[in-house]
Formats: sequence, structure tokens, C-alpha cells
Amino acid sequence: MTLYPLTGPFVNGGAPGISAAFLNNLETWLRYAGDSNITADGSGHLTVASLTLTHGVIVRIAFGFAAVVAAGTTVTHNLGAVPSAAFATVSGVGTSIVVSIDSATLGTTTMKVSGSSSCNCWWLAIA
Repeated sequence: MTLYPLTGPFVNGGAPGISAAFLNNLETWLRYAGDSNITADGSGHLTVASLTLTHGVIVRIAFGFAAVVAAGTTVTHNLGAVPSAAFATVSGVGTSIVVSIDSATLGTTTMKVSGSSSCNCWWLAIA
């Protein structure tokens, strides 16, 4: 779908009046916006059944923040599937701490994140 070409600005009782081009563009936009697999709650939260990208499909995604200890911390992602990709990064700039995810611990609901020392980190899991 191409971007909607702006027709306004609209002013009560002024031009532009109703036009076929405007109404056809509006109807096309409404048709594509009415996808039953995409919902919004009115608070800025969008739910999409799956996202198809040029090189694959993302069906589940989870992210969060965790306090990680050097020995490893179990993080709950609740994807319901084993992540095909998982990432972690230290929260903070200029730190020399390295965080990692043990691929052997990737499960349908949890994964283990470790740090070279205790730290706070952001994590992301994609299935």
C-alpha cells in the first residue's frame, strides 16, 4: 500500500470539497487498516499476529531487564517456543562487563544470562 497523499487542510465550509480521489484513497486505507490479525487497545499498544520480513517471519518477541550475576541468572521470556535468536547487553555506557546467553539453556519459557561480573542488562528473545 502506498502512503496516503494528503488532501487537506480541511476547513469547515471551505475547499477542498468531497472528491472521488479523496474518498477512494480513504476507502483503500480503511480496507487495509481493517486487518483482523492486527489490533490496538487505544493506548498505543499494537498486537500483530506475525511480522513477515524480507528474510523471515517473527511470530513471538519478548524483551526485558534483569539483574544478572556472574554465575548466571535464569530469565523468563514466556515465548512458548525456543527462541531462534536471543541477545543481551549491559545496561550502561562505558562498562567493560560482557554478558552472554548460554544457548544450551534456551527453552520455551526461560534462558540463562551470565555476566563477566554482576550487572544489570537488557535482553531480547525472538522466535
